[in-house]
Amino acid sequence: MITSHTNRTINRVDQTRKHIVTLLVFMLLLTAGVTAAGAGQHELTSVSAENTFKVFKTNVCLNEDQLDFGREIIRGLNYNAQRAFRKICLLPGIDFAASRESWAVLLETPLSFEQVLAFEEWSDLDGVDIPLALQALPEIAGLSYEAGRAFRSYLLLPGISPRYSLKTIPLLNGLKDANNRAVQGFMSIHDMDAAKALDGMITLARLIDHQARAAGSYAGISDMNTETMLDTLPLLRQLRQEDAWNAYNLFKQPGMTRVDGWLWIIRYFALPPLVQEAQYYRQDDEHKKALLQAFYSGGEELIWKINNLHAITDRFGFEIAQAQLRRQTKKQLYARFKKLSNQTRFVYGKKFYPAWTTNNKSAMISTLRKATAADRRQTARDLSSANIYALLSQGSELYDSSFRDILVPILKKRIVTNHNGDLLAFIRAIDPDNMLVSSFIVSLAQKGKLTTFFPDDENSQKQILKLVAASAFTNEDSILLFSATFVHLLKVLQPEARTYLIDKMSQEADKNASTFSRLISVILQYYMREYPELLS
Repeated sequence: MITSHTNRTINRVDQTRKHIVTLLVFMLLLTAGVTAAGAGQHELTSVSAENTFKVFKTNVCLNEDQLDFGREIIRGLNYNAQRAFRKICLLPGIDFAASRESWAVLLETPLSFEQVLAFEEWSDLDGVDIPLALQALPEIAGLSYEAGRAFRSYLLLPGISPRYSLKTIPLLNGLKDANNRAVQGFMSIHDMDAAKALDGMITLARLIDHQARAAGSYAGISDMNTETMLDTLPLLRQLRQEDAWNAYNLFKQPGMTRVDGWLWIIRYFALPPLVQEAQYYRQDDEHKKALLQAFYSGGEELIWKINNLHAITDRFGFEIAQAQLRRQTKKQLYARFKKLSNQTRFVYGKKFYPAWTTNNKSAMISTLRKATAADRRQTARDLSSANIYALLSQGSELYDSSFRDILVPILKKRIVTNHNGDLLAFIRAIDPDNMLVSSFIVSLAQKGKLTTFFPDDENSQKQILKLVAASAFTNEDSILLFSATFVHLLKVLQPEARTYLIDKMSQEADKNASTFSRLISVILQYYMREYPELLS
């Protein structure tokens, strides 16, 4: 049976927001406890609250009771809300009634620090008044972290309307973090304006993952302008994910210009894999070095992808058990299939899509497994030889199966086809600056695959070791990395080639008394003691 007391409770719950806020304010007053002396001096212990109260009493014409009331409300606001209220106090039309309405909104609208920064930037625009600010607060409170940063970068452009700018919030909130970071870079271009910004944002919203990252680093080139950027965005949309990732790393290199970036896109990254392979060999030594550095810098991402395709894995790279796959919906299985490359989906879609249509999950899982294994090889095949060379140079990061069963066979076949199986000719063509020679050879030795590539005759071995020495004996870091797997290399060398390498190291050790020379001497002494049969 519903009592009259229950009815009164229901009626209180149904009161308007204004009455609820009044109740909250009353509770704040009771909790705070106003002393006569404190009320007279309007003192607050919190520095932020004190600063907020100073702005409040300076910009609003108030009597003593209203000051006391405002003092206690401000004390009850958190730091972010206090900062937002300080900006509201500076807007035209502020009075005690507007302040009360602002407190009501702030009490109901939790703000993060990034959202407060966005509100502060927005409220500095011409034309912001109290009603518009109170309307904007809940909308700005919905911004994610990266969307908030993108919104702030948009507000810095000339000619931005405060009311119209709020309409970009749903668009920014719908973007992934990578796209919002691209928007931030896009807005930082020196000749950007509001109209071009909106056009660009619509295109940036269509970019996928690494395409958006490439757009962000491309926009960050020092001499970038809006004309070049807007012309390039449609091309970035066409890039394969692997090419977009490598472009992202290339555009970040010091000295990159917008013209260079544009030429890299149209003459390399936007081309099919087979054409890229040929284009690499046409580059001069300086451009080869830049591209090889981009491949090496971005290696971790591609290694992660190839490693994770060893099976159906989760986002942490752990294999998903058969039982767990069976528990997934066909929509979830379809989403996994959609992550594979276009070529793989085209081949295996002939079996996967009929199974999806008939809800045959066993067939879907079986096809997904085969497609995942095939996509691992397809991903590697789509990489240029220089890119594979850079990945193999980071051999310790690759699974043994990725190294030995995927990348090595593909590269070996290309060296046989394009260089008559001559490793020395391949290295000179791919890495004329000897940037990764040492890491590449040592990784092959460490993984037990050096004999797959290494020539049998001692003279050719010496020529390769000469390049290895030029690469390894550069600084302390390079020689330490080389020495860590030195023993693997010694085991596969012919005696004369082994002697040649040890002599080269001895010459470096005897050059002078530098730290580098002493380090080589220590390395030789260690291996002489631990592996005398290899160094004798």
